[in-house]
Amino acid sequence: MDHEQIQQLILARLSGGTSPAEITYEICEMAGLNWQEAEALVQQVQVEKRTAIARRQSPLLFLLGAAIFLGGIALLAASAWQLSKTVEALASQQLGTRRFASLIAAILYAPEIFGKVVFGLALVIGSLTGMTRLWYSILFKD
Repeated sequence: MDHEQIQQLILARLSGGTSPAEITYEICEMAGLNWQEAEALVQQVQVEKRTAIARRQSPLLFLLGAAIFLGGIALLAASAWQLSKTVEALASQQLGTRRFASLIAAILYAPEIFGKVVFGLALVIGSLTGMTRLWYSILFKD
């Protein structure tokens, strides 16, 4: 295998999500390089072709990010609805018209509902952060 073929193999394997250590081992076996040389070559391709790697991975990452975002929205909406119903029930039974006190009581009474709200919000924020980084790496780097 010549140098260009090795680089193309590394690019394809990195784009497929294979770990750099696994690729380094393969290069050592195939090209007869020692570990340090193969590792340096993998790192070089990883740095030089980062945009191409991101572009090749983008369909899968986009689908994954969209699924996490939609799941987070669904969880956030369902748990926020459940929390609002709990607040209403507590407000009508125990605390009169004090909504803030009812909210605190609902959180203390059913912390798993509040936990679902926080987890749903974390899913949404995390997926938006990941999608922003993905699009930035595709559109604005090299």
